[in-house]
Amino acid sequence: MNKTTLEDFDIEKISTDVLIIGGGTAGCYAAAHIAENSQYHVIVAEKADIKRSGCLAAGVNALNAYISDGHVPGDYVEYARKDAEGIVRDDLLLSIAEKVNDVTHDLEKKGLVILKDENGDYVTRGWRNVKINGENIKPILAENVYRQKNVRVINHINITDLKLSKDAEGRKVTGAYGFSVRERKFYEIDARAVLIATGGAAGIYRPNNPGFSRHKMWYPPFNTGAGYAMGIEAGAEMTTLENRFVALRCKDTIAPTGTIAQGVHARQVNSRGEIYEEKYGLTTPERIYGTVEEKRAGRGPCYLKTEGISKEAEDDLYKAYLNMAPSQTLKWLESGRGPSEDNVEIEGTEPYVVGGHTAGGFWIDTQRRTTVRGLYAAGDVAGGAPQKYVTGALAEGEMAAKAIVADLGAWSTKEKDNPASCTGTVQDGSGASSDNVKSEGKAAGNIFMRYVSHFNETGETVTCDQAEEAMQKIMDEYAGGIRCDYRYNEAGLETASDRLKSVRKLADKLKAEDMYGLLKIYELRDRLTVAEALIAHLYARKETRWHIFGENADHPEKDEKYSCYVNSVLEDGKIRIIYRPLVREHEYFHDKAALQNAEEDAT
Repeated sequence: MNKTTLEDFDIEKISTDVLIIGGGTAGCYAAAHIAENSQYHVIVAEKADIKRSGCLAAGVNALNAYISDGHVPGDYVEYARKDAEGIVRDDLLLSIAEKVNDVTHDLEKKGLVILKDENGDYVTRGWRNVKINGENIKPILAENVYRQKNVRVINHINITDLKLSKDAEGRKVTGAYGFSVRERKFYEIDARAVLIATGGAAGIYRPNNPGFSRHKMWYPPFNTGAGYAMGIEAGAEMTTLENRFVALRCKDTIAPTGTIAQGVHARQVNSRGEIYEEKYGLTTPERIYGTVEEKRAGRGPCYLKTEGISKEAEDDLYKAYLNMAPSQTLKWLESGRGPSEDNVEIEGTEPYVVGGHTAGGFWIDTQRRTTVRGLYAAGDVAGGAPQKYVTGALAEGEMAAKAIVADLGAWSTKEKDNPASCTGTVQDGSGASSDNVKSEGKAAGNIFMRYVSHFNETGETVTCDQAEEAMQKIMDEYAGGIRCDYRYNEAGLETASDRLKSVRKLADKLKAEDMYGLLKIYELRDRLTVAEALIAHLYARKETRWHIFGENADHPEKDEKYSCYVNSVLEDGKIRIIYRPLVREHEYFHDKAALQNAEEDAT
């Protein structure tokens, strides 16, 4: 068999002002904002197709962050802070809360159907969200991008590594590398600014429905934590990854429960019909914790009490789920018994890392800059601001876009005044410590040859799917998955960390038969990078602040010593943990001295 070489692939080198990695909610909105408010050229790099990609691919039936009924942005900050037991960034939450209504109105102008009552007011669910007909929300966002003359969309491209340089001011992101998932083509993209707007990380833990149905999960299964991984490898500081997210969902279909809980005010009950939700608390993690504890006590299964609701309410639920989780409506129809006749059984999902619901992700300043110059983050990859949902991601995309436009203008002025200060050494891009590479050709070549190497492996050991299942089994059993009721301890985390090293070695030797096979290998690599960082964070927070989300069996109580952020940086191949004090100010900017002198703990 002939050996695959670099000459067997096309290589396209592109230059642009702004590269946006991820064409989901935040990425689309950021691209359009930059195009509409500047002359800068933008490339949107999307693994799928921006018309149906990301968390909104199938649509959604509500915007879960909208402030109404006389409430103000500060109320939203207080709600999110309480739900997260205080570990949030006030500046990020406030800046989001101040914009969610504006972006909602903007979506309506662009064609989103928002339900209205007889007075012409939005139909709300509580004071924090509004009902929509959102099956076409993603196409609406995508079409707005395609209308922009200075935006190029590259669909079906998988970005793997950030391109780095080093000058007098330190490390700077100057683009990225990737490959087509359909054609035998590699990409090298130069950019003056890079925005990571990819999704969070699913598939790290064994899912509710393994095997054939493994992709029937709450979070999009194709969100692999790629943005986190490339940021970690580039040396960006991450925050609060240990604040995992476990969703309370309808059993088997993994359909959302909030539509039922809020739509018909259904209470959580155990198999005896006892309402248990207030016994454990009403925050997001407490609702799941109560469900797990009731089952552990032998009082399961657990349900949302819908039996006896009106036929009109039942019809509303059928329609609502057709917009976002049709499998639930089909389950009711196929069984011949709807929610008015039977309570809806509920369960927790496997854990995810997702900054749009909890607070894990990049450590950013108020303007959405990361700790690496030239790199920005918005949406699910941006940490510190839980409960942002769709409109919060849109708001962050706009804020990152504004910061990019302002910074590009400032850099242009500096380059004219002192062009020598803007030259530097190109780094490899495959790790934060590779600062000795002298040529762009060598840096790109190293990454491209790593792609090629997977086509020349023998494939005699394991498949990519088998390696992924091994990773998920390790995380499930030793790092707080479903099997152990989300609990973990230090001994288990150490075991998980050690065993993941073996899976990493397997991943390096996996064979790719085609470009899709190469994609699957890199998705596994991304998940492994996130899993390794997650374990370090879980180990570092020696308390249980969030039941289920962070259920530490060695430290089962809250400890005010850990009323701080657990952050991390990858340095020389090792994860360094940094404990940072809480930010309660309305603005926060990265301070180089603070970055270097923060209280730290080697892991």
